[in-house]
Amino acid sequence: MRPTSRSLALLTLVFVSTASAAANASLTATDLRCEYLVNPMGTHESAPRLSWILRDDRPNQAQSAFQVLVASSKARLAAGQADLWDSGKVVSSESAQIAYAGKPLASRQACWWTVRAWDVNGGAGSWSKPARWEEGLLHADDWKAQWIDGRSAFGAAAVGSLDGANWIWTPEPGFNVRDSAPAGERFFRYAFTLPEGPALERASLTITADDRFILWVNGKEVSRFNQKDGWRTPQSYEIAPLLKPGENVVALAATNVEAAAGVAARMSLKLAGEPARESVTGDAWRANSTAAAGWQSPGFDGAGWAQPLLVARFGQGVWGRPAPAGADIVPALRKSIHISGSPIASARLYVTALGLYEMRINGHRVGDHILAPEWTDYSKRVRYQVYDVGSMLKPGQNAIAALLARGWYAGHIGNGGFQHYGTIPALLGQLEVTHADGQIERVVTDSTWKTHRSAILSSDFMMGESFDARQEAKGWDSPGFNDADWTPAAAREEQPVPLEGQVTQPVRITQLLPVRALTVPAPGHYTFDLGQNMVG
Repeated sequence: MRPTSRSLALLTLVFVSTASAAANASLTATDLRCEYLVNPMGTHESAPRLSWILRDDRPNQAQSAFQVLVASSKARLAAGQADLWDSGKVVSSESAQIAYAGKPLASRQACWWTVRAWDVNGGAGSWSKPARWEEGLLHADDWKAQWIDGRSAFGAAAVGSLDGANWIWTPEPGFNVRDSAPAGERFFRYAFTLPEGPALERASLTITADDRFILWVNGKEVSRFNQKDGWRTPQSYEIAPLLKPGENVVALAATNVEAAAGVAARMSLKLAGEPARESVTGDAWRANSTAAAGWQSPGFDGAGWAQPLLVARFGQGVWGRPAPAGADIVPALRKSIHISGSPIASARLYVTALGLYEMRINGHRVGDHILAPEWTDYSKRVRYQVYDVGSMLKPGQNAIAALLARGWYAGHIGNGGFQHYGTIPALLGQLEVTHADGQIERVVTDSTWKTHRSAILSSDFMMGESFDARQEAKGWDSPGFNDADWTPAAAREEQPVPLEGQVTQPVRITQLLPVRALTVPAPGHYTFDLGQNMVG
């Protein structure tokens, strides 16, 4: 049937409408990336690679050419002033790994960029929304900071020595000194007397046990340490506030799970005007296979308790020499800083660790990275991160602080790997504040920082984490905190390995699971049911 004049008019109308829509559509570049990241800070490439994704409502379209503009500020880019790089029209269908080819880039250089594409018909698309990247510290001498650690946070026995101590256990049938002992809980006491006169300046206690222990001082529970192969990482405690003139008691309940069993301890007491008094596990301790009411407290009649069996000297026997005490305790580090009154234009925090860090400024967490810096081969490179912290600072008094853990550097990695790269984690940080008048203030990690043990008693990927909220100092990461009893951080030299900017998406919290049920299988033990299996 031949179409009528009315149907021809309708066909013409549809054709014109479609053609008009095609003419208004354009090829648009979106999802701009630099080194595969969105607006990265701390890029370590002198010629970073750019990429984008093309979008077009029309069928059968593709990029036939592109143009990239790069400027040193957002305002210049908006004005079309590509003072760093104008690629010109480049005939190419490539939209990934387009290497920057403009002016040489310096450390800290901010780069704003945009791109447009031409379609298969030669029509120019619109400019993309602007994106940015920022160069990191490209040269070793850009770093003015020193590596610091928290070894001094744990008193005189810090990262404390167990030299001279003995591995002890209860004398009983079935104990093979070499490698086996009956499984179960055993009990140990050490009673000593402090004089009335001189003041007690310091009292530190370092302990390790195979496999786990509960510690009391004068009847007060101090710690429950339960970590697989926990004997590898002795624990140090400051116990002076729990001691008094007269009789005192250190009590220990140790549990052997399997194979070798032992306890080793060293105590250092410093009275005013006297040398430190050192005591170690040995004949002066008492041991028993059963407990009785009040055994952890002074005044208990321990006449029936026996001298312990001396299994081996510390550093010998089946254990060898474990890590220094305190190596798995997470130290807190802090520094009070003063920022001048000139308006702050920008502020960057460059930071990394041999281990894991979490940074704080004025009581607030910096960034949302978890387990930073991500794993690397520390013998070849160390990755650092850059944070925009301008909004976190204010003129006048500020505080910058950190928590520092072993991570992959000094903890367990892989199947059985332990302290593969080092034994004591370290922090490296550099805060650079640029004022509106061009003045730059710099704060770096060095021995002027202070450190103290945190409420995290141990932390390890494979062994879990132990947190004691009673030991958390309120406001430790905020201005005005009294850190008079904190000790100076230890500055140390490290083998020179390249410091390179982060190249991956960080680990972040992506989901929070509510607790479905809470049960108490035994007093002091809690099980949280989150409704699904947890891994990683």
